[in-house]
Amino acid sequence: MDVISQQLFGQPRQIDFVDQTDLENLENSLLEHGHTFQVADLLDVAAIPNSSVVSVLDYAWHPNEELVVRIGAENPTWGIKTQHEYIFASSDAYIQIDNLFLDPTGNQIGTRLLAHQVAKAKTLGFQSIELLAVRGREANGYYTWARLGFNCLFTEPELEQIRTVFVRETNFELPNEILTLHDLMFGIEAGLGLDFWRKHGFSKDMSFDLRDGSSSEIVLNTYLEFKLLELALEW
Repeated sequence: MDVISQQLFGQPRQIDFVDQTDLENLENSLLEHGHTFQVADLLDVAAIPNSSVVSVLDYAWHPNEELVVRIGAENPTWGIKTQHEYIFASSDAYIQIDNLFLDPTGNQIGTRLLAHQVAKAKTLGFQSIELLAVRGREANGYYTWARLGFNCLFTEPELEQIRTVFVRETNFELPNEILTLHDLMFGIEAGLGLDFWRKHGFSKDMSFDLRDGSSSEIVLNTYLEFKLLELALEW
C-alpha cells in the first residue's frame, strides 16, 4: 500500500462524530437486528478516510430487514469538502454516492477513495456502486467516474445522437456494437471514443459492477496501473 493510502485508511482509524448519540444508536440498532455489519464496516464501505468528521449518520430499516444508512462527512486534511454516501444493505446490496466534492482535485485522492470502497464493498458482498455522474460548470463526473470504471447503457435516442455527432466529429461511422459507455470510451481504436466522450459527454446515471472480471473492475485496475498507484486488495 502506498504512503497516502496508508494514511487515508490505515490503522488505527481516526474518525470523529459530531453527534456521538447517532453513532451509539446505530451500533445498538445493528445489534438488535442481528446484522453482520458493524459501524466500522459501513464507514469503510462508504470510504470515509481518517481525520474525517461525520456530521450525518442517519439510518432506517425497511421491509425485509433492508438497512439504509446515510453518511455525510468532510475532511479538510484531504481536501474533501463534501462526501455523502447512502448504503443499502439487502439481498441486492448496493451503495449510492450522492455527492463527492474535492478541492483541490488532481491529487488522486478521489481515486484512492474509490479503490478502497470497491475493495471493501466486494469483501462485504455488495453488488454495485451507483451514482449520477454530472457534467456542469464545476462538475466533470461524467468523464472522471467513467475513467474509473463506472459504466452505463445508452438509450436508443442517446445512441442516435451520439452516432450523428461522432461521424461529424471524426468522419467515422460509430460501430453498431457500441451500446455502453465503456464500449464507446475503450472499444474504439486510437482513443477516438475517449476523446469524444470528454468533449461531448453528458450527465448520466452510472454504475460500478462489483462482480469479478467486470468491465468496471478491468477499467479501474488499468487506470490504477497507469497512475502507478499501489493500493492494497485487502484493507
